[in-house]
Amino acid sequence: MILYLAIAVMFFQGDTETALKTLNITEETAAAALPSVQAAAAFDYAMMAMNVMERLLAMLIHIGLTVIVYYGVVNAKKLCLSAAILLHMLADTFPALYQRGILPLWAVEIWTAFWTLMIMLIAAKLYWNAACRK
Repeated sequence: MILYLAIAVMFFQGDTETALKTLNITEETAAAALPSVQAAAAFDYAMMAMNVMERLLAMLIHIGLTVIVYYGVVNAKKLCLSAAILLHMLADTFPALYQRGILPLWAVEIWTAFWTLMIMLIAAKLYWNAACRK
């Protein structure tokens, strides 16, 4: 996201030649740099919001999975590690399909939000169960 924003600002504030020189884009490297420049050109506030939302959901997923694994370690429940791995796999299924061009972004965001909620609910239940035992 920051890369796209930086590229967009370079092209917006200066002339094209200066931006190309700053990014070290030559005739030889233009083909490799084209996808990044095109993505930066299409970058808008909606895409930035989607990127921020995706990163926030990813952080919450990993925090929840960490709580599940920690609960398993503290309580000697090996099943928790397997459950965390399975939940991580389920959460990553749609993003992987999106990267292959099979699913649209909105479906991935809904899927990720659903699994974030499920993982956080499971982690919260385990956390409160462990806290109540003390």
